[in-house]
Amino acid sequence: MELLRREAARLALVKHICVPAFFGLVEILDAKGKWHGMLAQELIIGRTYRELLREEGRLSQKEALGVLSGMLEILGYLHNMRDQSGAVTPVLHLDIKPDNIMKRSSDGRLYLIDFGLAVQVRDNQSMGRVSSLSLGGSGTPGYIAPEQGKGNPGPGSDIYSLGITFLELWSGRSATELE
Repeated sequence: MELLRREAARLALVKHICVPAFFGLVEILDAKGKWHGMLAQELIIGRTYRELLREEGRLSQKEALGVLSGMLEILGYLHNMRDQSGAVTPVLHLDIKPDNIMKRSSDGRLYLIDFGLAVQVRDNQSMGRVSSLSLGGSGTPGYIAPEQGKGNPGPGSDIYSLGITFLELWSGRSATELE
């Protein structure tokens, strides 16, 4: 439950049109005394780019570049978030991959989903210290930036993962094949 609560806290801070709106965390105690939780978020009807790759094959250069451009805009927002005092407190997603990017069916809008590994850098907090508060070095094999794999993620970690994702979308080759 603690990981779900941390994800809910991060989602509550993110207000971007390409991140599903967060409505709240529902926590239920069952008859056996065990807690269960569920994130309540905006429903996005569409498919992940993993599903699109599997069903339709690689993307055209134009569409792959569109995904890259859209994701860079989203990451620019996340990496430049500010707290109430105006200090930059970046949110690092740390799990960029085709499974976590959705294409809405109605209009093709991109959405970044699954903030389960995301961390937010607070005032005067080193990136290394952030990783110790998160899952330090966790992520999906093939998409993890070297510094993230060593437990010291930064904004560049998301950019690295996006680069691998772009290559996968455009070439149709899996991240592990690209290594």
